[in-house]
Amino acid sequence: MGGGSDSGSSDSGGPGGGWDSSDRRLKTQIRRIGASPSGIPVYAFRYVWGGPLFIGTMAQDLLLIRPDAVIRTASGYYMVNYADLDIDMVSVEEGFSLATSGAGAVAVALSVNAASRRSRTQLASSEGFVLSAV
Repeated sequence: MGGGSDSGSSDSGGPGGGWDSSDRRLKTQIRRIGASPSGIPVYAFRYVWGGPLFIGTMAQDLLLIRPDAVIRTASGYYMVNYADLDIDMVSVEEGFSLATSGAGAVAVALSVNAASRRSRTQLASSEGFVLSAV
């Protein structure tokens, strides 16, 4: 079915730590697939410059419901601070299909799970523990 991985697409122009280019104008093949437990809309999309399929949100949606998690860059595009959300942007393997029944829910779960792992890692790091990926 395919798994997810961290997007690694943080824009170095942002204030750091968890900020990703999430402006709808930078995305194509956008398909809403569900919502996070806190009600944040979750989408599958690709960036206009190509690359893998991503699961994440749109900054323009968050401007309405979580404006504290959005900034506008000097270039005029919006970025989202995923560290403040209950989802993370993740890329999915090329063979992952959203056409099957329940695939959207699986993709949303991948995004929520990534955020949950991030939160646990941040908590453990703040307590002085060192974690490594397995």
